[in-house]
Amino acid sequence: MRRLGRRSWAWLVMALVGGVGLAGCAETVTDPPPTPSPAPASTTPQDPLERAGQAVVTVRAEGSAASGVVLTADGYVLTSDTVTAGGSMTVTLAGGESLEATLVGTDRRTQLAVVRLSGAAELLPASFAPQPAAAGTEVRSVSGPELPGGGPGEVLATDQLVGAVSVILTDAPADPGSAGGPVLDAAGAVVGIITGSIAPADGSAPTAIAVPADLAVRVAEQLIDDGEVTHPYLGVSMEDTGGGGAQVREVVGGGPADRAGLRPGDVITGLGGRPVDGPGTVVAVVQAGAAGDELTVEYTRDGVSGEARVTLGEAPAG
Repeated sequence: MRRLGRRSWAWLVMALVGGVGLAGCAETVTDPPPTPSPAPASTTPQDPLERAGQAVVTVRAEGSAASGVVLTADGYVLTSDTVTAGGSMTVTLAGGESLEATLVGTDRRTQLAVVRLSGAAELLPASFAPQPAAAGTEVRSVSGPELPGGGPGEVLATDQLVGAVSVILTDAPADPGSAGGPVLDAAGAVVGIITGSIAPADGSAPTAIAVPADLAVRVAEQLIDDGEVTHPYLGVSMEDTGGGGAQVREVVGGGPADRAGLRPGDVITGLGGRPVDGPGTVVAVVQAGAAGDELTVEYTRDGVSGEARVTLGEAPAG
């Protein structure tokens, strides 16, 4: 099965590049030359955001609809798990064509799913950004062709903990049906997949919650290859210290953190060589790895600095 991770950025990007042939003419002729046929116009938009929009689809199931992005030319689509509860599904492409789809697999933790289109060929895949988006990055949310459109905004924050997933937040519009749709950077690369929104108490526009591109790709790869997803696991619950670091609230007995010697009350200040400014950073580092990876944990205990080596485990189901 093909891989969709960082090794595949090249072909994912190349799939988005259109070409136009240029015809030449002879310098001298003895007879009037035949009228040349016009060179075919490219059907791929040159604007990177318009080009990326051709990889965005609408996924419909019984009584629900969501957006999605094309992963492969032969019809794998990443979408929200909200449209995969059961029954038949149809996917409408950017050009208006509708195809039947079947479920490949879902991941409850990230609320993502992969479906496979029937009879699809030569689709335009999305390009996923190889690096995480930084706060302040200009982005645009895009919804499927049969749903309310997205719009411009910026990344408000990264490494924000929502449930058990470290996500990015953006003020790009998150309209009904946006779930499963992409957040694009200025180059048209997917930096996140929208899974929900937070409605401010003052009634202003909601803040979109998006799974980072690297995590979304890893989930899609596993669903395509195995039909299910395994997540790496540290085995702690944490809280924000308000001044940098993530304080360990509980340690799961026998889990990776417990075996590494971490204790409740420890403040994790670094993980895997990356400074930690809150629980979301810890989760981001862990979810970027895999079960079996070894990471260095820097922490303070009763004001004294310490260091430990932890081997990530596999998160329990559920």
